[in-house]
Amino acid sequence: MGFAEEKVYDYIMKNLRNFRNIRVASLADSLSCLTDADRDELHAREEARGSQATVYKFYQHLKCRQGWVRDLIEALRQNNAGDLADELQHVYDSWQPRR
Repeated sequence: MGFAEEKVYDYIMKNLRNFRNIRVASLADSLSCLTDADRDELHAREEARGSQATVYKFYQHLKCRQGWVRDLIEALRQNNAGDLADELQHVYDSWQPRR
């Protein structure tokens, strides 16, 4: 995980109250960076424990995948969470190396 990605993950964890009201299953299905095994585990966990109880595990799975930040931002936009997508885009862009 690159520096900017790490900063986005840290931001999500520090602001989890804003990022926990998502539908994990819907987002997981929209993320190409997750494996089928990831999706299966997240679906089963959400079904058994609910979406809010699955959120932390969801972000743990994400941070292990290549390209997860851009994928998450796009999935949030597709799932009517554009405000969260904009927040993450701002954090991600602010930690990108200057060229």
